[in-house]
Amino acid sequence: MTNEMFEAMLRECATPVDTKGRYEQRLAATLDSLPEKRRGAWSARRMMVAALAAVMVLALAGGAVAVGLGLFGQLREQKKGESSYERLARLDEAAASVGETAVLEDGTELTLEQVYCDGGRLYYSYTLAGENVVLGDGADLADGTDLTIWDRGEETADGVTCGYQEVELPEPAKPGEALSIVLTVIAAGENSAYRFVKAPFTVTPVQRKTRAGAASFAEYSADALLYVTDVEIYGEVDVIGQTGWAELYFHRMDTDEEDYVIDYQLIADDEVLYNKDYTYGEADGGYGIPVRYDLPTNCESLALRPVRYLSGECSEEDIVIK
Repeated sequence: MTNEMFEAMLRECATPVDTKGRYEQRLAATLDSLPEKRRGAWSARRMMVAALAAVMVLALAGGAVAVGLGLFGQLREQKKGESSYERLARLDEAAASVGETAVLEDGTELTLEQVYCDGGRLYYSYTLAGENVVLGDGADLADGTDLTIWDRGEETADGVTCGYQEVELPEPAKPGEALSIVLTVIAAGENSAYRFVKAPFTVTPVQRKTRAGAASFAEYSADALLYVTDVEIYGEVDVIGQTGWAELYFHRMDTDEEDYVIDYQLIADDEVLYNKDYTYGEADGGYGIPVRYDLPTNCESLALRPVRYLSGECSEEDIVIK
């Protein structure tokens, strides 16, 4: 196949424009750092993909692969001290092994290794074997809906990338019903031209549990909605009744007068878990505090404990989760 034929085939399945926008600069920098395209026998390279992926897993584990660990578990070793460390261990246990490979026109192979979808969030690990290629940030639904990316990690060696990504679904997916997603491989072509090649896959969501709680106090009221999965607990607490607190919270403003609620801890029996979500939420008449916790030992008895800016933890304002 000539270079002209190869580029023409890529062009036919390429998206006309990178609409994601949020990662354009970082993506361009990543692509610019890739070496010039080498021309060789793609068939011979494909025969080495499995071996190279195995070498990558060995490297990720520091030279020794723990028995039974999948790709989530191996990538976890690179996340010690980070918020995703424990989550990746849970994912490795809960995720379904897929092993489905999409072979692109240039011989690049994208393999969906593991998948876990709780209906609200989708986590997947993958291997990507090819030259001058990277996996785009996040996935899309089959209708083109862009899925917001929350977390990612990857390692590359000898032309093989092992990685994982986490994305959020715009609407809850029904458990047990097939969900079509599309991953985008970004290929560096001639003259710094980037091509976006789509690879479709199908995943099956599992059931997540919904838990809720509410409480009212003299200064404010709070409504909490949590999702309990096999991997973690996440959701949001809406703090209502103090509109002045919203601006303080959004801007993390210093104050010696307003003892506003800035965070929530999860209390599970005698276990205290700390919030790992550092984003911002909105709520009518107040503000939302997104929350995310590692999975506790026991999920039966749960409560959310507010942390105020001045006075700290307030056990007398716990929200009992039912």
